[in-house]
Amino acid sequence: MVLKTFKAPAMRNLVGKVKNFSSVVVFDIETTGLQYPSSEIIELAACDGHSDEGAFHVYINPDADDIMGFSSLYTKLTKVNGTLMKNMQPVSSEPLESALEKFIIFLEQKPKPIILVAHKAIFDVKFLMYNIKECNLLDRFLACVVGFADTLVAARKKFPRNEMLQNYKLATLYSYLTNAPAEGLHQAANDVDALKQILPHVMPTNQDISDASYCIAEFVKFRGYCDEADDLSDLLNVKGVSSLTLYKMAKSGISANSLLSKASEGLDIFSAWLKESAPLIRPNLVVLIFDYIKN
Repeated sequence: MVLKTFKAPAMRNLVGKVKNFSSVVVFDIETTGLQYPSSEIIELAACDGHSDEGAFHVYINPDADDIMGFSSLYTKLTKVNGTLMKNMQPVSSEPLESALEKFIIFLEQKPKPIILVAHKAIFDVKFLMYNIKECNLLDRFLACVVGFADTLVAARKKFPRNEMLQNYKLATLYSYLTNAPAEGLHQAANDVDALKQILPHVMPTNQDISDASYCIAEFVKFRGYCDEADDLSDLLNVKGVSSLTLYKMAKSGISANSLLSKASEGLDIFSAWLKESAPLIRPNLVVLIFDYIKN
């Protein structure tokens, strides 16, 4: 049997847009790999999107000894004998918690509320939010940041593909919009600089930013439900159960443990409970889920 995995549903109908903000901060992270949430942040950079005020940049020494080959190739970062190296030269780095603490301080100095801007933002934001929560900095972060906006989403709306713009990768967009070669990207400080330069083209107005934005408080809830739905991923082996089904179940407060507990009480009790907890689940699915759990 091929094991299926939970895939987060599209956010566009589940997370609301941001209407009001005072500051725009462009940011980017680099990680040891693509696996969420186990891959670690190894570089974080940010700057003000609308001014030349001081930028933020830090290297983070990961707990793991290995940085995935493709990540190391792009970022030029490796770890040797416990030391973080760039181009095989030691760089000043620090533990994750102190790095994120400094990032929060950087944000706290900005007029609030703040909207964060990144390219393909869902990748950066989900790693950032997970680690901020793990470091017990979520309350301070949410006191500053009201949402995030995605230059990839905005670019797709604003610029149709053509011979010069064959995709919406940051390097391609940068070259297309600035008529200059994109160099050194996939390194956080360089990505942030490139993003800041294309921002006036991709998101020239606050309305453009708002249209490509997501509310951070709702995103936190969304990711929480996704993490809980991931615990239910075995149910994807039941015909008719989709990732969206699991998301709805998690949002209704249903967990793997509660399913097991109710299934042990028999089909009638299980069916009545599941129909009450998640009324949108089709009745035939209720029976199939029960049978799968019991077997």
